[in-house]
Parts: sequence; C-alpha cells; structure tokens
Amino acid sequence: MKGKILVLSFLAMGLLFGFTSTGHSKDYPSGAIQILVPYRAGGTVDLHFRLIAEGLANHWKVPVNVINQTGATGGVAGTTVANAKKDGYTMLGTMTGPFASMTAAKKGPVNLLRDFDPVYLHNAPAAIFVVRGDSQFKSLKDVIDFAREKPGELLFGTGLRGGEHYLSWELLKRSAKITTKTLNFSGTVEVQPQLLGGHIHIGGSVDVTAKPYIDAGRMRGVVVDNIKSPLFPDVPSFAECGYPEVNMFGTHVLVGPKGMPPEVMKAWEDAMKAVVKNPDFLAKFKKIGLYNMFEVIEAEKIREFFKGEVEKFSRFSPEDLGWQ
Repeated sequence: MKGKILVLSFLAMGLLFGFTSTGHSKDYPSGAIQILVPYRAGGTVDLHFRLIAEGLANHWKVPVNVINQTGATGGVAGTTVANAKKDGYTMLGTMTGPFASMTAAKKGPVNLLRDFDPVYLHNAPAAIFVVRGDSQFKSLKDVIDFAREKPGELLFGTGLRGGEHYLSWELLKRSAKITTKTLNFSGTVEVQPQLLGGHIHIGGSVDVTAKPYIDAGRMRGVVVDNIKSPLFPDVPSFAECGYPEVNMFGTHVLVGPKGMPPEVMKAWEDAMKAVVKNPDFLAKFKKIGLYNMFEVIEAEKIREFFKGEVEKFSRFSPEDLGWQ
C-alpha cells in the first residue's frame, strides 16, 4: 500500500468511534472511513447514508462505517467532524436544517458555512404531517379549527428542536394564529409510536416511513411540505391549504471538516457520481421507498444553497430555533 498509514487511538472517543486509518491524500482513500449520523438507527437519514456507505465501500474497496451519534440537535456529531483531521476519513451525514438553524442563531457549537466542506446534497423525502387513521381530523383545516377552539390542547410531536418539521409547525402556528403544545423526540422513529399510541394528536414524519402505516389505514396524511409527495399526490401541500410561507422542506447533506485537500474533494465527487449511477444502489434505494432523482452537485453550488438555507432560518429567533 502506498503512503504511510497512521492509526490514531482516541482516548475519550475511542470506544465510540474505534480507529480511523488515514494515508496521504493522493492515495485517498487508503483506510476505513466513518460517516457520523446525528440520528438514531432506522430512520430515513440513517438508511440513506447506510446505502451511500455501502455504495462507497463497494466503489473504493475500503470499509465505510456509519456511526450514530445523537445529542445537542446534531451538535455533538457536528463538533466531532468539524474538529476531525481534514483528511476525508471522518464525515457527517445529516439533515441540513439543524445546522442551518444553529448557524442562523449564532448559538450552536458549529457553523454550517464556516466549519464544513460539502461533498453531496440530496432532497429529503417529503415531510408529511400525520394523524391516526381513526382520528377526528380529516384535514389540516380540522386540525387548525380544533386548535383555535381549544388553545394549548392540541399535542404535536416532532423530531429535533430546530429541525424542519418543528419549524414548519412554528410557521403554521404563526400564520394560522393557533396555540399548540409541541413534544420533541429524537426523530420520526419515535414520533410514529407516540402517535399510534394516542399520546399526541398529530406528528411530523416523512412520506417514506409513514407509507406502511398510511397504506394499512393506521395513519392519515393531512398535509405535506411544499415539495409534493409522489407517494401521496392527493395529500395537499401547505401552499395548497393556504399557507405558502410554510416552506421548510428538508435536504440530506454529506460534509467533511473545512479545509479538506482538493484531491480528497475530487475523490468524493467522482465516487458519489459513480455510486448514484450504480443500478444496484438505485434498486436498493427504491426498495426502501426513497424516490428522488440523483444529481451530484459541485461543492460551490452546495455552499450557495447553504447560504440560502441560513437566510431562511434567520426568520426565526434563537429561542424559536431552540438555541436560547
């Protein structure tokens, strides 16, 4: 093997992350890569990056491991990656929203624009807001009417504070002039059982993970974000319901620490182009219900997108964003 491989033993985090092998950037990759995901295993973000990791491992012929590291609305995993060696062996796979949120609030531990080099961006599956199949709520109007009649009684369940589902609901509350109670969980994997158990009235989910429950009649979609769901074309968007300003659609992003060498960035771009064109990868992606078309975007264009997302999140106060 060309280049010298260094084996770094992390004292505080060794048990969590094991070992990372690195070589000279011109030989990249020459050892194991880890992708930190700040969500629990089994959710859409986790499944997405596990498929990406599998495709990369097959392409590069090196281990690519997904590590779930939750905490601080993504800040724990984000800090680990931002402070990692700038060699492309420790990456972050996440929703863009929480990091645009902490950047806009100027309160979080990392800054999306300052601390990361992006290598991949992809639209997340459509956000869908669901009620139980036997719920009295048949539409978003029913939900809003109830909240107006009984201020503070409607229970909404969502994932991480500052994420797209949470902020979409906050925008809806502003626009519809309603008062509700929000309960935060670690992700849609926890929101759905809470809804099915009758502990909340309505929950934020994604169409892919909600589909089996909707198809079985156990859940009903009442509204989607302003990127329509091809899985549920009959479920209206916020815009179609009269609330076009509710536009916190989500994206998945893969980033590394700021300052990775150009040859490492190029290796990632080339590898991702190969992975997303691989028929085996696309078949597996479709099998789990993920449907968006793929296009690998240049890093500079992703950085411009990040700027727009930070501006969008700047509509909220640090308190709204959960950083007060």
